[in-house]
Amino acid sequence: MKILNLLVLATLACQNDLPVHEEDIDEVYNTFTRAYRDLDIELVKRIYADSTVYLTPGNVIQFGKGEFIGSFETMFAGAKADSAQLDIRFQIRKRDISPTQVTDIGYYRLQRIRQDSIQWTSVGKFITVLKPQSDGDWKFVVDGYSNAPIEAWEKTK
Repeated sequence: MKILNLLVLATLACQNDLPVHEEDIDEVYNTFTRAYRDLDIELVKRIYADSTVYLTPGNVIQFGKGEFIGSFETMFAGAKADSAQLDIRFQIRKRDISPTQVTDIGYYRLQRIRQDSIQWTSVGKFITVLKPQSDGDWKFVVDGYSNAPIEAWEKTK
């Protein structure tokens, strides 16, 4: 019986050390980019865990997807009303991987485009933490960002 218990414990320990496939993490960012391109709030909802902690400049810490998803809805609705497009790109500068979480630090560039003309460009730095969920999908559990000079994006191309 002790051997069986040891085997069960060893199996459970190995399950926590499953390899992280970076393409699964990159796909979260690809989905985010598609959400902005298509102005699709459902794609945004899909990549954030319900309990995500969201940190933005000038605001209180927001706990839970329900507290911050409205800001995406407002931004997407404004772009749709103006017949504009949104284009967001990411540059991961540092990625730390463990079996139970991935932390990314980098820069993003967001552009608003209307009638083939860039209306504005915003650049920022970010830190995210992603964790695998019970369904096996990786989702953001922490997302924080702040502004950065446009030169920061240009230097890291």
